[in-house]
Amino acid sequence: MTETLPTPPRPRRADAQRNREKILAAAMQEFGEQGDAACVEHIAQRAGVGVGSIYRSFGNKDALLREVYEAMVLNQIERTELVAAIADPRDSFEEYLRFTAEYLSRSRIMLSLHSLLKIDREWSHEKLRQRMAAAEVIFARAKSADLIHEHIGFTDIDLILRALAPFASRLETLREGAWQRYLDLVRALCYRTPPQPVSESDPLSTADYERLIMGPDAPALPAGGTAVAGVARRGSGGGADRARTASGLKTTQ
Repeated sequence: MTETLPTPPRPRRADAQRNREKILAAAMQEFGEQGDAACVEHIAQRAGVGVGSIYRSFGNKDALLREVYEAMVLNQIERTELVAAIADPRDSFEEYLRFTAEYLSRSRIMLSLHSLLKIDREWSHEKLRQRMAAAEVIFARAKSADLIHEHIGFTDIDLILRALAPFASRLETLREGAWQRYLDLVRALCYRTPPQPVSESDPLSTADYERLIMGPDAPALPAGGTAVAGVARRGSGGGADRARTASGLKTTQ
């Protein structure tokens, strides 16, 4: 009689799902830091799994990155719909602002993946419309509760946050929590009765602002002030020279 060998137990579905989620989170971090140079080996190290696990789960690097992109989009829609269901309109609106700012701070990753992977435009438009529909509910409820200005719309806030998003990580290198100040200012723009104080933190110094705009490798400024101050000094100096010249002309006349 032939002995039948026992079939090896299949990995538990919960374990496989946890590994998949770890791989997706690691891929998001790796791509955010390395861009197109992100490699599967480093993703595996971050996730604490073998390279083979990634290929068994996703097939190849492009398929993995495509799933990262789709997971980010679907997560944003799901969270927006959950926030729209929060009973209190103020709590709903506050949570929407907070997590949307967090999401848009990763917009550089999203745009890079969208371009690299040639994501289907029809799919992208459909998902954008889903997110917009849920966001409109949040704004409509906030307006009905007389919390925010009638003329403020979802698209206004989305565009402002998108404009600020590329600076989010650089702001944090200048000062911990600096991003929160600008979220506070957006919040104040929306509310009929802005909170007082509008923000607990101070504005960036002119020196930090220059580093933010020009980047950390910008040339050092001359002692005694910023480039803006230098322009002001040159302008005032020129004015004094012109005054002296005018005075001399009057004397000779």
